[in-house]
Amino acid sequence: MKYEQGEDLTFDSVLADLLDLLAKWVAVIRTTVVDIGEFEKSHPARSKRDKIVGRWQMYLGTMIVKAAEGIAAIAPSRNVRAMTILMRAVYEYQTRAEFFLKNPNEAREQFLSIPARRYAALAKMAHRTPGVAPQLSAEYLGWKGTNAKRDEWSGEVKVTQMHLKNSEASKIKTDKDGHKYTEDFVTVYGTASWYVHAAPTLFPEVFRKLDDEANWELAEDYNYFDSLTVLSSVNASLAKFVLEVAKAYGFGGTRMQPLQEQVARTVGAVATLHGQKVTLVKDGRVWRLALG
Repeated sequence: MKYEQGEDLTFDSVLADLLDLLAKWVAVIRTTVVDIGEFEKSHPARSKRDKIVGRWQMYLGTMIVKAAEGIAAIAPSRNVRAMTILMRAVYEYQTRAEFFLKNPNEAREQFLSIPARRYAALAKMAHRTPGVAPQLSAEYLGWKGTNAKRDEWSGEVKVTQMHLKNSEASKIKTDKDGHKYTEDFVTVYGTASWYVHAAPTLFPEVFRKLDDEANWELAEDYNYFDSLTVLSSVNASLAKFVLEVAKAYGFGGTRMQPLQEQVARTVGAVATLHGQKVTLVKDGRVWRLALG
């Protein structure tokens, strides 16, 4: 594809390129997850806390892969709302993974409180199989005997706070009520949450003329996001996961380098289709984007 010359630059061609890139990131993450396990096995002297961080990375990496594959499966149907919900999930998984790499104590506490978290949720469910509730209670009481100071909230940190701790100070802003935020978080997580919770904010997406009391026409095909925006965001989250893990475990960037040109190409193509003038410039072995 030759986007830098304006050739083959259509919605469908860019969508295909983004999906191809997503599949490549998924393959890299699968390999990375396996590498973390091999790293931990070859470093048995590492602290229990560090090993728990490793398990978090493998767990969240696996969750990212599954959600990303779901997005890829949905994309051909152009169901952007469903894609957006999974985009938010991928973003949250990457945020948690990065936070736990940098805050191992919280990672340890959340991991060690799994029995309490499990009991708090499952004990309240309706169980058709007799004896499940007493079994859960017995498991919980056995765990509590050696974890008296822990509960289902041990090590808990809200995703918003995780993101702020992960973010560069220059990107953090404060709203009129004194709440801190970043534009990235509000866009990819906050706005996407409207779809998860069916927030009233989305009424204009579903009704074509909401201000006309006599008009009940639906507008199911309209969305604040489009497929290209969602896939671009997901690919960015996948790349961030790989980058942070590579830095933490010393894996290097050899798996990311082959994707660099395609990353630049897709970013430029999406920007161009959305009305921004972007060109690709070859700088040695690296492709970079130039606005204007």
